[in-house]
This record gives sequence, structure tokens and C-alpha cells, in this order.
Amino acid sequence: MDVEIIENDPIKLLGMEYYGTIESIEGEENQINDLWGRFSDFCKQNWELIEDKVINEKFSYEMHIWKEEAFKESGAFRTFIGVDVKDFEYIPIDLTAKVIPASTYVNFQLEGEEINNWEDLVYNQWLPDSDYYLRMVNGYLFDYQRYDETEFKGVDNLEGSKLDVYVPIFKE
Repeated sequence: MDVEIIENDPIKLLGMEYYGTIESIEGEENQINDLWGRFSDFCKQNWELIEDKVINEKFSYEMHIWKEEAFKESGAFRTFIGVDVKDFEYIPIDLTAKVIPASTYVNFQLEGEEINNWEDLVYNQWLPDSDYYLRMVNGYLFDYQRYDETEFKGVDNLEGSKLDVYVPIFKE
């Protein structure tokens, strides 16, 4: 796992969102997989609605957003799946918009089996051993993953896959 501290400009995303609990993403009824499927179906059927505004169609994003107390109590969090766009001038009714804020981020460049347990590597190993803290935005914590279609081969084919995970941080 390679780690790099970066400064990120805002990233505008168009996509779909799901709100649920940890239990809703375990097993065969995985709601995040369903969300990816719904977004993929939208793109296949309606690509012409967003094609001109997509910055780089080889990248897609998965963002997790949570309030610390709600997550501790019930495991509740949001998942957003989308693509980066130039503007929000037109948003199809099926989609919603998010902006990943400008900030300092730690970028974890993961390969192969590291992808399976990235949350543990990031939140239970790297962060506690670092001089950094999670940056909260408007009372929310979040992270995001950037999938490169040429480097990420799917959750069933992690060997040879690469994934970038970004976590907003700050130093005291």
C-alpha cells in the first residue's frame, strides 16, 4: 500500500445515493452492489444525458458519508456512486449531485487483497499510527474511492486490481 498526502480541488459528482446500515451491505442483499447496478443501468440507457459534462469517463467514484454518533449507534451511513462532471447546469431527475470538498487528503493506493480490508488498514492501522486526524465537514465524516476502469478489475477479480482511497485529514 502506497500512501501520499495531497491537496485536492473540489470534485463535482453526478450519481445515485443510498442510505442504510452496515447490515444492509452484507451478504447477497448488498445494497451498495445494487446501487452500482442501478447507476450502471442508468449510464447504459441514458449516457447521452450526461456525456458532454463527464470529465473522465474511465473514472467512477464511491463516497461514504456518516455522522459519527449515528454510525456508532446504528451503523447508519450514506453511499454515493457517481462520475465527475464539469458543472451541475443540468441534472437528470434520476440523479443527484455531490461535491467532494477541497481539502488535504491522504491517498491510499491499494493493490490486490489490500482492497478487501482497506477500512481496517486506513482507520485501524494507518490513522492511529499517524500524526493526522479525520477532517469533518459540516458535522459529517466521509471518504471516497476512485475506480479506474483500466486498473480495477472488479470485486471478484482483485488480483492485479488497483484502487485509490481518499480520506480527508488535518494535523493539529
